[in-house]
Amino acid sequence: LYVFVDIKIDVKHLVDTIRFNFKRGTHLALVSTIQFVSTLQIASQELSSEYTITVPQVKPLSPGEILGCTSPRLSTDVESLVYLGDGRFHLESIMISNPTCAAYKYDPYDKSFSREYYDIEAMRAARSSAIET
Repeated sequence: LYVFVDIKIDVKHLVDTIRFNFKRGTHLALVSTIQFVSTLQIASQELSSEYTITVPQVKPLSPGEILGCTSPRLSTDVESLVYLGDGRFHLESIMISNPTCAAYKYDPYDKSFSREYYDIEAMRAARSSAIET
């Protein structure tokens, strides 16, 4: 059973935050977890006249939706990805799938915006070590 939940947030603050942090014309990928997908679509429409916006989709998920186990590979021309959500589990999934793309997180609960990093090499070393033992 898959239950769709839609949490309403301050879309204007999200859009204003993106405008403040990225110059016009930047190619951005917007992603979120399912509860914020409708907000993501609204933000995408509002920003599309100023930015190149990609809302990637891995079927059967909704456009822009990511899971910890399912994240799209982004086109190499995407300059940055913006994750709308809290926590890091889903964000890390898309960061692992796109290690060269700058990643940012907008937390809708505290309205914070941060640059996020993931140490891909440390993860690979840990996984290789686990296989060898």
